[in-house]
Amino acid sequence: MIDEVRRELYALADEKHAAFSRKLIETKADILGVKTPDLKRIAKRLAREDMSAYFSELSFDVYEETAIRALLISYGKLGLKERMALIEDFVPHIDNWGICDLFCSSLRPHIKKKQSEFWALIQKYLYSDKEFYIRFGLVVMLVGFVSPEYAEAAFRTLDCVDTGAYYAMMAAAWTLSEFYIKLPGLTLPYLENNRLDDITYNKALSKMLDSHRVSREDKEMIRRMKRK
Repeated sequence: MIDEVRRELYALADEKHAAFSRKLIETKADILGVKTPDLKRIAKRLAREDMSAYFSELSFDVYEETAIRALLISYGKLGLKERMALIEDFVPHIDNWGICDLFCSSLRPHIKKKQSEFWALIQKYLYSDKEFYIRFGLVVMLVGFVSPEYAEAAFRTLDCVDTGAYYAMMAAAWTLSEFYIKLPGLTLPYLENNRLDDITYNKALSKMLDSHRVSREDKEMIRRMKRK
């Protein structure tokens, strides 16, 4: 059965797209160049079939198969306990931002329904010393917890997470920028008094300045807040 999926993936492979993706995504896995909408379509079909017949056979050595595995964890008809267990099994295999962010965004509906359980889940990842554990925790926060209810806890977390690794730092900056864009009144006091390192702090400001959702007046203020 997995052979049929692999034949489909190779039929959809696009070397031009693969070459472009390899420039953006650092991973040990082979990248075939199958586009994300096709991966989602395949994963949704497999989830409607017998997901278990495919899941364990999908290879972590191929980017697209890893992506389908991630999507099946979200699309599959699973109970909370089983889904959480599969998430925990999957996270150690994340070695790039593409799989990380696709996985987290696909989990959005489940995070929104079970916020307290997912908040508890990500704590061990947020306070890890592993780059993509931290990014996973931060992107889950971005996907499901940019809200007044979680803002204070999120800011405390951002003050403590290790952003020394590039993809962890970028996720922290991205998350903080989304807090400002959606909750400027709650986020501004944190921007004025935080423990972020200069690189993460300035990168967050840069992302705010890049956003079309931030007013011209706010951008003028943000420019003045940059650390030298």
